[in-house]
Parts: sequence; structure tokens; C-alpha cells
Amino acid sequence: PVSGATVALAATGSGNTLTDPAGPTDANGVAVGTLSSTVAELKTVSATAGGVPITQTATVTVTDQPPANITHTLLTAGADPINQKVYTTASISPAPNTLVTVAVVGHRAYGANPSPTVTGGGMAAWDEVATVTFDPVGSPVKRVTIFRAMSPAPGSGPITITFDGNHSNAQWIVSQWDGVETSGANGAGAIGQIGSNSGDGVNGLAVTLGAFGSPSNVAYGVVGVRSNSTVVAPGAGFTEISEQPSGEGTPSDLQAEWAVNSPTINAIWSSLNGAILGVEIKAAGAP
Repeated sequence: PVSGATVALAATGSGNTLTDPAGPTDANGVAVGTLSSTVAELKTVSATAGGVPITQTATVTVTDQPPANITHTLLTAGADPINQKVYTTASISPAPNTLVTVAVVGHRAYGANPSPTVTGGGMAAWDEVATVTFDPVGSPVKRVTIFRAMSPAPGSGPITITFDGNHSNAQWIVSQWDGVETSGANGAGAIGQIGSNSGDGVNGLAVTLGAFGSPSNVAYGVVGVRSNSTVVAPGAGFTEISEQPSGEGTPSDLQAEWAVNSPTINAIWSSLNGAILGVEIKAAGAP
């Protein structure tokens, strides 16, 4: 090793920003510089030490910057224990060109209704993403559904959730996802893989999707459980968005969570009937 030598760097290609080492080589003969570029290509980096060219060179592959990370905002969440057909959330004000999702669970004693309809919230329309029934699996009385919407110029206001008939209660969680793919109608381009699972007397559930199209894509999980209190723990690596129990004699609990690049979406509870929906949300420009 040669210490105390002044090192200068050079690189082939265009669009380069090359920074020479801040000081001479250390006792191990090491000096560190940096290279970045606005042009994605293969670069050859060479150096001189004390004015003497070094015969060895290094190759550096500059690639396009990965898509911007997705960020999540909880817009509103709530529960209503009143036996009725129509439920209304607090007012929301979505940002332009963001994916907005609504997760809903409802309980009807004589059998799970079809998915409700969702209107309002400053959006022209809401489309169903995924749904699953449970409690018990063979003759379910509960249904969990996820809806989506996107607008370049959204308004604001409450969301109205309308079931086909009266329900004992309903819970909802409304999320905003920024940095997502904006192609497709009403947020369709931001939705990737979808999966569901349900079980009776289980200690949690998981949905395993295929490998995500990009490491910037996120996993969104929505869980429904037969409980009137908070009982769900998010899976390893997941961040809980919200949990909304019914808080009354008719047990129903809704939980939502998310994680970056996690195709196995899971949540944990103890020996209860439940169901889980898993969705891959795609980052801008991601496959």
C-alpha cells in the first residue's frame, strides 16, 4: 500500500458528476471518490496516483433511478354499531392522482349480503377490487370488500356505504396511496395481484402472492375477524394502518396493514373465524 498519494479519477461516458477523493490515500493505500450520472450506461473509471496512471480500471453500470416509493395516508376510519342499511364516513379530501381505497366489513345475521356500493368522498365512481365472506366459511354472515378510486381533480366530502339490506354494524378504513401507477381507469393501473383466504377458529391467516413486479410495489392487507374488540396483530414487517372493532354484542373487527415488497401478506389473532384480502399496489412506472 502507498499512503499519502493524491488520487485523481476519470470516467468514460456522458452526463457524469465525478468527485475526486477529498484527501490523499490512507495507511492502507485507500482513497474514495464518487461517480453519478444522468445517463444510464456502462462507465469505465480510471485513476492516477501521484500523477502516475494506474493500469487497472473499474466498470460501473449506471441504471435508471427506481420508481418513487409509495407513501400511505390514513384519510379516515370508523365503526357504526347501528342496525341500518346506509353508513356514512367522515369527510375526506383526497389528493389528485392518488389511489384511494376503502375497506369495509359488514355483519348480517341471516347471511352475508352482496358487496355494498360506495359513493361520494369527492370521487366520481368507486370500483370493487376484491371481496371475501367468512364466519363461518360454510354459511358466512360477514363480508370484507376493498374498493378503489382515483381522480386528477377530486372533490371532498363523506363516503356513503350502502348495503342491500340492514346490517348489525359496519366498519371502514379509507387510505390514500401516493406515488402509484396512474394508468388505467379509476386507479386500475395501480392494482396488481389479488388474493384472499378465510378460515374458522384459526390463529391468523396469510395470502401468498407471486413475486412483485417491482421492489417498490407495496402489499396491502385487509382483515376481518369475529370479534367486537381489537385482536389483530399485523404480520412480520407490516405496519398497521388502523383497526376498527364493532364495540357491541355483534362481533366484527376490521384491520388493515401494509408493507413494501412483501408478497406474503399475513396477520395474527387467536382462535377466531376470520378472512384476509391481499393486494399488490404498483408504484409509478413499475410493472
